[in-house]
Amino acid sequence: MGLDISVYKVLSKSPNDKYKEKECDSTIYEIDPEELDLFKQYFPNYICSKQDKHWDVEKILNEKYHLLPNSYEIYGYEPVSNSCIVKVLLKEFPNEVKKYILEESDLTYYTQYYINVVEVGYQRKGANQLFYEENIWDSPPIFDLETLNYHYKRYFSHETPDSDGGWGSFTEIDILDDERSKNFYNNIVSKFVEGETFVIYY
Repeated sequence: MGLDISVYKVLSKSPNDKYKEKECDSTIYEIDPEELDLFKQYFPNYICSKQDKHWDVEKILNEKYHLLPNSYEIYGYEPVSNSCIVKVLLKEFPNEVKKYILEESDLTYYTQYYINVVEVGYQRKGANQLFYEENIWDSPPIFDLETLNYHYKRYFSHETPDSDGGWGSFTEIDILDDERSKNFYNNIVSKFVEGETFVIYY
């Protein structure tokens, strides 16, 4: 549990790209819908897409079985052929497990956008309390050096003892400012190349 930071190098979507999975452990970064415009701005020629499907469980339970979102907790799932049974604990009857079927006809089809990447930099934790107070953990990917340097100076160069912190701050490690700054520079900033890489917090 805690903050992870990665620098990803974007790879060509062509299967003939010189980077091959066996050589560099390439992976797929799935692009959130909220991030899509940013990726189109910085890496428009590298975005791939595929058709995918999923059960929108909350929507199905609400529209098909008339369960209000705050009236239950998901207890588990049980695959059955081309369908799935979702086990639910109703708050009204907390000792009784109810079962509802998710059928193939309930599937939602959508387009998943993604980009081929390889991780070239990584760091676990190391942010100051201000990072959490300002909710930077949930910020979009970083594509430009100016923003990365701003984050470096504001959140990874020194502790901020006057900050109230925020969600996740309790997982951080105690670290001297010199080490905090050195770690982020060596692990993240020095691995970043504008126009070729991007940084994410997760």
